[in-house]
Amino acid sequence: MASIFKEIGTKDKEKLLKELEAIKMFFNKNSSLLERISKSNLIGILKFGSVQIIRTDYNGNVIIISDLREGDIFSTKFSLLDNAEYDIIAKEDSEIIFIDYDYILNINQKKSIYYQKFLINFINIMGEMIYYQNKRINVLTRKTTREKLLEYFYNESRKRYSKTFKLDFNLTELAEYLSIDRAAMMREIKHLKEDKIIEISNGKLTMLN
Repeated sequence: MASIFKEIGTKDKEKLLKELEAIKMFFNKNSSLLERISKSNLIGILKFGSVQIIRTDYNGNVIIISDLREGDIFSTKFSLLDNAEYDIIAKEDSEIIFIDYDYILNINQKKSIYYQKFLINFINIMGEMIYYQNKRINVLTRKTTREKLLEYFYNESRKRYSKTFKLDFNLTELAEYLSIDRAAMMREIKHLKEDKIIEISNGKLTMLN
């Protein structure tokens, strides 16, 4: 995903963050971000680390809504994060830059070049997020476990321009991300390997056809 600070120099970036009254917060691994966020209209920019937006339903089933890495952004304004079933968990030590969404629209320096670039980058990233969420919906609407796995693997292969790629999830997280039973998923992965459709070695998956 494109950087929200693309084509913005270091000095201009510092000016921009000061003008936006951005706040940097550090989160330890496995801690909840929402426990320390008081506002519901924030934009979060992941400076380093990784976080996951998760939903835990009334039966205790966990679904990974989004898996976010360095440079990714998320918004508490355009989501259901005010719902008690949702949380944001730091999967490793992470630092997040928080910006008030309303302040982005009301900043006085709208005519500065770096602000215009920031706004264009922000709009482009939101468009990318919608695109990838639509692809995620396409995966989840597949009828069988096999179809969901194959659609997810093909999407990852195309996104990385390679038939071999590193899996971002462990197997438990992959089942949670695809909203499927882990045991059923493991059986289907075994069948896909036996049918010589995929190969998995050292945490990397290869599409064989």
